[in-house]
Amino acid sequence: MRISGVAGGDSVSVSQMGISATLHGRELLSLGYSVDEVVHAYGDLCQSVTDLAYELAVPFAVSEFRTLNRSLDNAIASAVTAFSDARDTESEVQTRAEAAARVDVLIHALRSSLATATYAVVAMEAGNLPMKGSTGNVLKKCISAMRAEIGGPTLDEVRATHAAD
Repeated sequence: MRISGVAGGDSVSVSQMGISATLHGRELLSLGYSVDEVVHAYGDLCQSVTDLAYELAVPFAVSEFRTLNRSLDNAIASAVTAFSDARDTESEVQTRAEAAARVDVLIHALRSSLATATYAVVAMEAGNLPMKGSTGNVLKKCISAMRAEIGGPTLDEVRATHAAD
């Protein structure tokens, strides 16, 4: 039981096999394996052990096979759980990085429009220019661009990402 864990993969009890399988599951994810490949690797291990015992004509008692099976069942559960948890973490990190990149683009667009609008206002004041002229049109375009950015989907996505925190 110390090595294989209890039947059913009780998550409260910790076994040597479970610890190793947890590390193995994370490693397989980092190497690009799928969850299907993780599960089948343990099935292949069981098959290899039983084939070797057969080839060497080593007696394999039912209780020993049950221990092997329990060990591998628990190892599969631990490896798949670790694999899935690590994949979820990677996905969350990637989602946050993408949201941060969208925020950077939004901030750049708003700063650019604000700077241009500020220059337009300064030019209009310095030259006593009418709002209906070309400089006034630049100012209106900048305000429209900022309104579109603020009302656009990027800001809503940022809010949703931070609301989940």
